[in-house]
Amino acid sequence: MVCDRGVVERASMGTDGLFIVVDGPDGVGKTSVVRAIDAALRVDGVKAVTTREPSDGPLGKIARSFATNGSSLVPLAVQAVFLGDRFDHVASFVRPHLGAGTTVVCDRYEFSTFAFLAGLACKYACCVRGCAFVCDDLPSIGACGDDGHRHVMARRDLELIETAVAWHRPLPVPDLTLVLSAPADVLAKRTEGREDAGAYDRDERLLRRSADLYGGELFMAAVNERYRRHSLVRLDASGAEAEVVREAVSIVREHVRDAGEGRERW
Repeated sequence: MVCDRGVVERASMGTDGLFIVVDGPDGVGKTSVVRAIDAALRVDGVKAVTTREPSDGPLGKIARSFATNGSSLVPLAVQAVFLGDRFDHVASFVRPHLGAGTTVVCDRYEFSTFAFLAGLACKYACCVRGCAFVCDDLPSIGACGDDGHRHVMARRDLELIETAVAWHRPLPVPDLTLVLSAPADVLAKRTEGREDAGAYDRDERLLRRSADLYGGELFMAAVNERYRRHSLVRLDASGAEAEVVREAVSIVREHVRDAGEGRERW
């Protein structure tokens, strides 16, 4: 079990509830972790609710259809629907519950959007097997990944990610973002045969990109501005579900305890 903990600085203070997000690619085990966190918080006497994105609102239903069936729209248009759903979800559900002192545990949030856009920008030049993906003749930044692929992100593509981060500035930054990651072959095996498997889950190349990005240093550098003052924890979720759940619950309980101590001082 590999756990990479970011710097802890709480977004919520006073009487507001905590905003906890579990994010990561499809098949990584987010739903199981969210359920376990909710159950653990209730046992600990913490008032909590769970939610998800895309939401169950009108735009969320459209976004979920896109995720399941794909769309003929250009990718940025699809993301506009996801972003609209996020703004509506925050206004109608997240902020009211936080303001009432309830901890909100959300399955997916802004991190998924950043990863998706990074996936559009990312191009591969294989270091080992000689893939057919060829890099643009553009100034680029990047480093060789553990899977043998060189992740090349042009500076203009990095600007796309930075723009996406700017779009989210009016929205609350989670007090804790727990990012689960696993290799592409693990994700493919877990999503195989799932009735709710989306169009993107069935694309092996997209699965590989998703796996790489959620665990990649390059991608983390691109979104660092958004998270540098808040708690972001990356958790290797490639192991047994029970072990991953146990570690995730432990991380959340520690964060909630620390947040409570900070509020007492506040």
